Amino acid sequence: MLTAFWITAISGSLAALIQMILLLLGIGDSDLDVDVDADVDADIDVGFDFPIFTIKSFIGFIGGFGWGGLIGYYRGFSGTWQVVLAFAIGIVFALLVSTMLYLLSKLKSSGNLNLNNAIGKIGDVYLQIPAKGEGTGIVNVIVQDSLRELKAMSEGDAIPTGEKVKIVKLAGNTLVVETIKNKE
Repeated sequence: MLTAFWITAISGSLAALIQMILLLLGIGDSDLDVDVDADVDADIDVGFDFPIFTIKSFIGFIGGFGWGGLIGYYRGFSGTWQVVLAFAIGIVFALLVSTMLYLLSKLKSSGNLNLNNAIGKIGDVYLQIPAKGEGTGIVNVIVQDSLRELKAMSEGDAIPTGEKVKIVKLAGNTLVVETIKNKE
């Protein structure tokens, strides 16, 4: 029993550490959906606003199970109570992981950039803008105190890379720009 608890505690902890490192590197930002031939998802929706049983919460369960079993063993509990404690702590760990992932998902930006705040701003053409709405280019412009790369179009002549432009209006989610020298 002791060996099984050590194996699950160490493997669960190492897997959680690897997940955390990958998450910090931007690689593991979503749960792995495991699709089998029967198209079964690893995420099980239980009616809450977020899935509780995911790969990440399962790894939390495995680590918690191992550490819980070790606590029971070293406290002198009987084999049955060691397993009961291991399951209880494993479930608590799984719920903690699910709750943390849910709370972290709420921290994501809701995309609160308001493109109307770009109107009247001066920017630089990063990728050439085709003439008369025949396509879009990219403009670098500071909007809401952040430098942004935004799609832009011209209602006049093509605007080459490096030109200074003024944002005059919006066409959906695309900036409509004109060269500054047209304004002078």
